[in-house]
Amino acid sequence: MKEWTTGGANLDAAPPPSRYRTVIGAASLIVAPAFMSVGDLMHPHETWDAAAQVAIVAESASRWYVAHLLLFVGMLVFVPGILALSEVVAKRRPAVGYAARVLLVASVGALSAVFVCEMLLGRFVSQGADQAAAVALFQTFQSGAVLGR
Repeated sequence: MKEWTTGGANLDAAPPPSRYRTVIGAASLIVAPAFMSVGDLMHPHETWDAAAQVAIVAESASRWYVAHLLLFVGMLVFVPGILALSEVVAKRRPAVGYAARVLLVASVGALSAVFVCEMLLGRFVSQGADQAAAVALFQTFQSGAVLGR
């Protein structure tokens, strides 16, 4: 029996496995935690007391900024690895895999926002901001309106 085709692209065919996506995902799962570990090791002490925290940041503003920059870059580099892991889940249980992707990417966005806010605080202090203004900025970041308390 002769099969007829329409000559168009076969939309039902699965894309061929691509090794580069696997390599990038695996490299992401190695490099991202390394960046984040270095950033965490560089990170100065933290406290909930706004004045004490601003004093710590003022004492080592560049270290504070670089630590958060490494944490931020590490979080962004983590995305391909997260997507590669969720792809494995999506092949077995598509709904769970897609839900995991949405939740993980939303979490990456939220945590990245925290890193950027703390980078902003470090930059603000390193540019010679008034101590009282820096304390007010830190208190705003930690306020109930921002944190939902």
